[in-house]
Amino acid sequence: MQPASIDDYKDPREKLLELERAISSRVFEREEEIRGFLIGLIARAHVLFLGPKGAAKSALARLLCDAVAWSGVPEGQDPYFRAQLARDSVLDELFGPVSAKGYEEDTFRRNTAGMLPEAKVGLLEEIYKSNPTVLSRLLTLLNEGVFKNGTEPERAVPLRLVVGTSNELPDGRDDNLDAFHDRFMLRYEVSYLKDRASQRKMMERANSNERRAPLSPIVTEEEIEQAAEQARGVDVSPVFDAIDDILVALADREIVPSDRRRAALVPLVKAQAYLEGRTSAVRGDLAVLSHALWEDPDHITEVTRIVLKEANPHAAHAHRLFDAAHDSYTAAMKAHRAAKAHGDAETPEAEKAREDETTAGMNAITALKNAARRLFELKEAAKDSGADPAAISKLLQKTTAMNEEVTQKCIGI
Repeated sequence: MQPASIDDYKDPREKLLELERAISSRVFEREEEIRGFLIGLIARAHVLFLGPKGAAKSALARLLCDAVAWSGVPEGQDPYFRAQLARDSVLDELFGPVSAKGYEEDTFRRNTAGMLPEAKVGLLEEIYKSNPTVLSRLLTLLNEGVFKNGTEPERAVPLRLVVGTSNELPDGRDDNLDAFHDRFMLRYEVSYLKDRASQRKMMERANSNERRAPLSPIVTEEEIEQAAEQARGVDVSPVFDAIDDILVALADREIVPSDRRRAALVPLVKAQAYLEGRTSAVRGDLAVLSHALWEDPDHITEVTRIVLKEANPHAAHAHRLFDAAHDSYTAAMKAHRAAKAHGDAETPEAEKAREDETTAGMNAITALKNAARRLFELKEAAKDSGADPAAISKLLQKTTAMNEEVTQKCIGI
């Protein structure tokens, strides 16, 4: 029986967008990552979060799982599975212990109740620190959605989405790790909160000792499958040429995705277009590919620039503006650190450092204010043209936060 909180009169897309809003209200500055979750659910694409501990990566996965009424989950069993991988991880930690009853019956099988093969959403932390034995078993599960339990026939698993997290990519990846890395179709570099307003809200929430109840289910698993079926009907052919142009531009820079990844780009675009209410994809729907085409964090800026040039020229312009303003911010912070190193000294060198700090700070404030004004204009232009303004909004938030930091540290206001 489905929970009373689920509205039978909304279509699956409306419910997924409601889920998106509900999670966004609880976790700050994670709009793109949350949209990635929805795309992952629809397209059955696993998601990687790359970033420091304490950046709400696991909280996002838990919220997503709680917001879905999953079907076929045994009474008392959690549809959410979480494990932290390490070099000494063993198969039992993910797939369950060997069944003692199976031994008595002279067969080998694992007790998978409550483990990854029985979960709907899996969170695997520090995924690149595991060993080849565990990785090889995970590969089949992630890629084909099947699990072979001992001598039993191979069977499909109910796993809808796996979220992998890591602080960093390993320096020397072998074939096993490369293959495993390729199973995560959507990749997001997650950082700590940038916007001071978001930081303040987080502190206010902590200060109030507010204990927020878990999200009630908003959408059912059956409705997610209905959404997936509708998304499969989206026509992506109108943007095939644009996808080709993106891949050619990336190849010119020696960024070449695997054939598996190329084929999986289409379902991602279908899911994004579906969530935007379209039956045919438009160029703006290609923006999601900026999270699917980088292999190394060093590629992110270049991949984003190339993708947005085709998907959202307004956002591409916004990135150029932001990069120029960020240079001024970096110079101001460098001058601030140099002045701070002199402390309260009254030497000529200290006075010069403080003057340089003020000058760099004023220059940065001017550059950041101008960038913020232009970014706002670009955001409005993107909205008017039907393009997604989310990426520009994020850059505008970062620019505003940088301006506040420079004003406080360099000018003392």
